[in-house]
Amino acid sequence: MSHAYSLLFYIRKSRSANNENARIYLRITISGKRFDMSVSRSIVSTRWDSKKGRVRGASKEAREINDHLDNISYNLNKIHQKLMDEGAQITSNKMIRILNGDDDKDRKTLDVFQEHNEKIDEMAGKEISASTAQRYWTCYNHLKQFSKLPRGKPTRHLAEKIFHFSRQASGN
Repeated sequence: MSHAYSLLFYIRKSRSANNENARIYLRITISGKRFDMSVSRSIVSTRWDSKKGRVRGASKEAREINDHLDNISYNLNKIHQKLMDEGAQITSNKMIRILNGDDDKDRKTLDVFQEHNEKIDEMAGKEISASTAQRYWTCYNHLKQFSKLPRGKPTRHLAEKIFHFSRQASGN
């Protein structure tokens, strides 16, 4: 299935003076549907090259912003290709969620962690103590509560660290 896909970086000028900083935005278009978001950078509007979608010049600031924009483009293109290879439905919202690390890995981690704890329960009193099994469930409950916090990379990375720690501690 073919999806028309494009990325565009542009600025939105504020209503104030011409030399005022303008925020840089990303527009993802997939099959004619647009999605716009800020890239959390701004630049003096006279330094923006709208044809290239990049900052003009070779100053340190221009290089840093252009590198940031290149990184976003590269990662989004990689995500798009991965979704195409998997035959998955491609939407701009899905691509942004994956880019931001919000691709439901926490929920999958919780599922695996729950299965792990159920196996630990079977071993409780035989190979491990019942109190150790209880500690795994306590950790699981804390992780479950933690994963309900606003999602983002710090949450996902910490959840993965907690999960890997619990797997190592159990010897699995």
